[in-house]
Amino acid sequence: MVKVFKRFKCVVLVMLLIVGVGMIFTGCDSKKTDKVEVTFWEEDDTTSVDKAWDEIIKDFESKNENIRVIRIHLEPESLRQNYQNSIIAGSGPCIISGPDDNIGTFGTAKAVADIEKVFSEDFLNTIEEKFLDAAKLDGKLYGIPYITGNTVALLYNKDLVPNAPQTMSELINIAKKFSDGKTKYGLVFNLIEPYNYIGFLGAFNGSVFDEENSITLNTAEMKETIEYLYSLKNDYRIIPAECDYNQANYLFKSGKAPFLINGPWSFKEYKDAGINLGVTCIPRVDNADYPTPYVSSKVLMFNRNLKGEKLDAAKKFVEFVCNKDNQMKLAEVMNEFPINKEAIEEIEKLDNAELKGLKEQIQKSVAMPIVPKMRAVWDGIKPTFQKVWAGKTNSISAIKEMQKVAEEKAKAFEK
Repeated sequence: MVKVFKRFKCVVLVMLLIVGVGMIFTGCDSKKTDKVEVTFWEEDDTTSVDKAWDEIIKDFESKNENIRVIRIHLEPESLRQNYQNSIIAGSGPCIISGPDDNIGTFGTAKAVADIEKVFSEDFLNTIEEKFLDAAKLDGKLYGIPYITGNTVALLYNKDLVPNAPQTMSELINIAKKFSDGKTKYGLVFNLIEPYNYIGFLGAFNGSVFDEENSITLNTAEMKETIEYLYSLKNDYRIIPAECDYNQANYLFKSGKAPFLINGPWSFKEYKDAGINLGVTCIPRVDNADYPTPYVSSKVLMFNRNLKGEKLDAAKKFVEFVCNKDNQMKLAEVMNEFPINKEAIEEIEKLDNAELKGLKEQIQKSVAMPIVPKMRAVWDGIKPTFQKVWAGKTNSISAIKEMQKVAEEKAKAFEK
């Protein structure tokens, strides 16, 4: 009797699991109802964003009574994995959101649709061009950006530095006076992740790819970038010998560093900690140019099987999300930047100094390449730069090593 009960219990659990997975995967191929159902998977985290999405969806449905939008929140990795599985099964949601570098994976695998012809030219013209171009892979548009701001800027403590420096030499002079090389440092940032400092390559007119998307790390521009960054640590001694995200975060929050390179995801944390926060672009490097950190957007992508009335309904919803009013709503709750041209102009009217400062940086930032072998570039830069920071290699050897490692890693994406 016990064995029978256990067997019955296992069968029930398996049935529940199948039903649960089916509920997640059901979307574009779901049964007909009186309303057109558009299933939307998103990965935007925080209660305030949840509320904003619910308000946008409610407003949309009130204006489109024949459409029902079903929003499901998933964690980023879960969303990617479940979407891939659902596509293989021939189902899945109508729309998914995620960072634009997902296009490199989904677009290459044809898991999401090329949607440029779905939308009118008038609508596409409402979106800032560089954000739209960043959602293209091999000339095809695989996503509509709906928010941007994944970049780094210069954050400063106004109680320690009332006015933002205009040049890096000005920043260095202030930072040198503040640093003691033990517990206080003038400038802090995560030295481990190159996303935080790769923008300095742009100051020396360098890039990680050429126009044909060939990797270009073994260059004079990268050599100059390495030497400049190394000088901040070893010549000017304004940054710690070792510094990860947590250490940089602690030093800035505790008032032991006036300058920090970080992104908009951190603004609320610092303000909640009582920091009189200033945000501006990373200053111009003397005798060079402004650093150009990468910026990436979140995009709305369409299931490759989307068609008919569901395609029309999904299109209407995306256009609604990207109008000026909804763009302003999402920008404020996400503390990021709108992609709608009219909304970008409205930023100046907001009582939000952080977003205004972020605007300065985004205007100087460049879109991060979404080609899959960008991962190989990071794999070449990251470990090599750790040797640079530690003084275990010089700039000439470093650029050769970066190039070699990146090219080797990139072979995996050429198969």
